[in-house]
This record gives sequence, C-alpha cells and structure tokens, in this order.
Amino acid sequence: MVKKLLKLRPIFYFAFLLFFAIIPTAAVLNKSFCPLFNLTHIKCAGCGVTRAFTLFMHLNFKDAMSYNNVFTISVFPISIFLMLEDSLVLLLRKLKKIKRLSLLEKAFSLFK
Repeated sequence: MVKKLLKLRPIFYFAFLLFFAIIPTAAVLNKSFCPLFNLTHIKCAGCGVTRAFTLFMHLNFKDAMSYNNVFTISVFPISIFLMLEDSLVLLLRKLKKIKRLSLLEKAFSLFK
C-alpha cells in the first residue's frame, strides 16, 4: 500500500506547486503564519517562507527576496530540482525498467 502511494509522488509535487501558483498573493502577503512571530514578534529563520514561496511561484522574484532571501536563493531551487529529478527517475524506472534510486530515495534510505 505504501509503495503504491510513493509512486504517486509526481502527482503530489504537481499539486503542491499548483496550489501555490494559483493561490492569490493577496491572501498571504499581509499575514504571518509563523507561531513564534505571532506570539513574540521575533522573526525566526523561517519567517516569510510561505510568502516568498507564493511570490516565487507567481514569478515575482524581487518581492520573494524581500521576505526570505535564503529560501528564495537556495532552498526553493534545490527543492524544485529534487522534485524534478525524483519524478524523472520514477518515469524512467517505469518506462525503461531501470533500477536506479533518485537522490531523495537515497537520502531517505540513510534513515532506515
């Protein structure tokens, strides 16, 4: 059952990215979703990630940088790369019957 669900990862990736691409930016720009900031008004390292991610998906890179530049420069592109590479490996595994693990699968196998 779990293995069948894991094969649906590309659908999850697509739905995740589509959600942030279609959500209106006005819905997230004036709100903080960070519990630490809402309680103490102290910004944490993750503050602005939701807003930066939404703006990045709307191709508004300049404003995305203003909310969380570390995320916009490094985490987002690496995450997109890993999602695409994982999806490609799953597709090649199905079409060409190769037995290669994606980088995500290799990383998660370290924790087994």
